[in-house]
Amino acid sequence: MRSAWLAAIACAAGLVMGGCGGAKEGAESPTGGTLSLIAAESIAPIVEKEALEFQRLYAKAVITSSTATTREALALFGNREARMVVISRGLTVDEKKSLDVPGFEYGIFALAKVGIAVVVNKENPVERLNLEQLRGIYTGRIASWEEVGGMGGRITPISLSRNSGPAEVFVQALGLDAGLAPDIRVVASSRDLPAAVAADPAAIGFVGMNWLSDQVKAVALAGDGSGDFIAVHQASVYNGSYPLVETAYALTTAGSYTLASGFISFMASAPGQKLFLDSGLVPVTMPVKLIRLD
Repeated sequence: MRSAWLAAIACAAGLVMGGCGGAKEGAESPTGGTLSLIAAESIAPIVEKEALEFQRLYAKAVITSSTATTREALALFGNREARMVVISRGLTVDEKKSLDVPGFEYGIFALAKVGIAVVVNKENPVERLNLEQLRGIYTGRIASWEEVGGMGGRITPISLSRNSGPAEVFVQALGLDAGLAPDIRVVASSRDLPAAVAADPAAIGFVGMNWLSDQVKAVALAGDGSGDFIAVHQASVYNGSYPLVETAYALTTAGSYTLASGFISFMASAPGQKLFLDSGLVPVTMPVKLIRLD
């Protein structure tokens, strides 16, 4: 299935880049028609930028998107209620098993890598944490900032929705089979998390690196068994030294000669990958040279 879909997208890429001729008037093609997709909320703004640029280039294309958590988007996709979704992590074993059923053909394509930033209030003196300390904070075993080199006071852990891609990757990376502590504060979206941390001097949270702002401070992280604390930036995500990374994927049930295939091929092309780069993420299909200036 994968090889067939790669061939289909390669054909669509030729059409998008102007190499295969046009479609019949009024028919759907890789550069024309209508497409409704669902994007995971943590990367939805970037997907919207991609769609706007695609529609600017191809006037006959109409792309609309709605947002959901990654798990919700996958449920709708598996129930045949969406022919294309963009999610912020890979499929779990159970999800892949539920989709790999007779009569359900789909393609999955990597688009960009996303570092998950751990953020604290700007007044917090803590500059770095390791995964074991994060594990303690989010299970409730570590309750005071003094225990991790801070100035004292009870820690306020904040989380994204348990169904969001960043939260699921965070839980998996920390090995929290039982999930996060039940009394952890949960915010509705990635947009809300930096503001929540900025409003509480004792807060800590995690969010995709594309949501970082001067409201909060991202701490450097060290993985289990590593003494190297790595800051989150595009170069450390690209070279794999940063310990919390997820990959954004597009999934579609549409065939090769469709707007979905054309839009995916655009996002995987040099112009589409540059939009991911400019939005703070790391391209996966195009070679890039990332230089850290600070």
